[in-house]
Amino acid sequence: MARIAPLPFQDTPDAVKSAYAQHIQRYNARITNMKATLGHSLVAFEVYMEWYRLYECTQVILGERLAYLFAYSISVGSNCPLCSVFFRKIIIDKGEQLENMQFSETEQLLITYCRPPRRWVPAAVLLLYRLICGRPVIWALQTRWPMW
Repeated sequence: MARIAPLPFQDTPDAVKSAYAQHIQRYNARITNMKATLGHSLVAFEVYMEWYRLYECTQVILGERLAYLFAYSISVGSNCPLCSVFFRKIIIDKGEQLENMQFSETEQLLITYCRPPRRWVPAAVLLLYRLICGRPVIWALQTRWPMW
């Protein structure tokens, strides 16, 4: 049982209803129980929904496939079942099966460095930065990165 119940639509303030409508239109999304729970606070809803914009930026930088692989791998590495299921659904909706996926060298490197325990995530970020900046991946792997 949830500690905070989703806000019933009829009790939702107009400003939050407007934010819901914009969210649905922009992202072709639906208002899930989690989002309705966030609806108790417009600020909370807006802050949490910013991840959609961040994900769009990630897609621009990495391309669609690597972006969802990156997000899925971080979700698994962070032990976030909700996030993992969400990104797994994206993978399936794109016509891929996790069990049968083939990865390029770059994709495999990124997945490998996103999946270990959280303390390794900064290494994945540095690898991603090196890939974006065009430095050779081998150079990035040979770099000693700090483990926070």
